[in-house]
Amino acid sequence: MAFCNNNAGCGHSCGRQDDHGGDCDCYESDCKSSSRYVRPVPLPPPVTFYAVRCAGKYYHTYSRCNNSGWRDKLEDAKVWTRKGPAQGMVTRLSDQLVHKGPGPAPKVELVEFIVAEVRVIDQTTRVAEARLRKDREEAAHRAAAREQEITRAKDDVERALARLRKAEAT
Repeated sequence: MAFCNNNAGCGHSCGRQDDHGGDCDCYESDCKSSSRYVRPVPLPPPVTFYAVRCAGKYYHTYSRCNNSGWRDKLEDAKVWTRKGPAQGMVTRLSDQLVHKGPGPAPKVELVEFIVAEVRVIDQTTRVAEARLRKDREEAAHRAAAREQEITRAKDDVERALARLRKAEAT
């Protein structure tokens, strides 16, 4: 049984009456009406990513040349968000490496990355600057198109006047 720290009953989960006239001072976690009760914030589940490694190199699928292979840098590796497909790739690559040649096959490993901290990066200033730059480029493009249209119109007028003069001369 929990006791109110005002030595009077809180009338909530501890079963006593609230006769001290204020908010419940009960520190019992079940007492939801307490002004001091703070709901525990559940931590988000850790985010995990998976990669395949063999002999210090990471597996990479489908580059620009549409081929797959092994890369030295983790940044170039294929990263899975689910464990099953990554395990399947480990099995497939292990089977392929066993059949490649004599001797023991290199060990293919599944590497798990657990992300403990997630940061949200504020991109508002960068997006605003990019939008301004794009607007300036579009305005310059429209101005150049207008100039080109005016130049074409002047050329058309000059050709029409030349044809008119030629027709009047004959």
